[in-house]
Amino acid sequence: HATEFVEQFRSVTLDRSAITPLLALIALCVYKENLRTLPKTRAELYELFVDNAVLRALRRRGENPSSEWINQDDRDLLLEILSQIGLLSARNPEQDRTEELVEWVQSSLEKIEPMPSRQGLKRAREFVQSVAAGSGLIVLDKGQWHWWHASVRDYFAACALANGPQDSQLLSLELFDTSIWKE
Repeated sequence: HATEFVEQFRSVTLDRSAITPLLALIALCVYKENLRTLPKTRAELYELFVDNAVLRALRRRGENPSSEWINQDDRDLLLEILSQIGLLSARNPEQDRTEELVEWVQSSLEKIEPMPSRQGLKRAREFVQSVAAGSGLIVLDKGQWHWWHASVRDYFAACALANGPQDSQLLSLELFDTSIWKE
């Protein structure tokens, strides 16, 4: 299958100077999970990679369900929350405490579905543990957190911007040349 993978990887529309070992690893993960096929663009490659990671986390959760709200039906909501975290963390890289992450998630959940604070906090903790960390996209370590790789954060931030209000898009474009947007 290696020759087949290399041929498909060559056909993905990429700037050849942007091909890195990380990108090749992501492509290999997608190739393995998606019936030995690769998408045609880098954005589609990342989309499949993160979707596969979230689905893996949800399958693991399905083996030990502890909550009625996190399941495959919630996948779009979960990806939206990860996008918001990507944008928030790109704008606030110094905020790396796990409790701050839980608070961000709680705030996002409450905007979508108002709920008592205690229930929102419980759901936020479940999300951070089961989905964000369970997918491997976010790493939790000794009360702090970080993205598995800055390019994953950047992908989610770009998704949040693309799907967000226009004034947010313009503000972020103004900040584009600052260090927070450089990998």
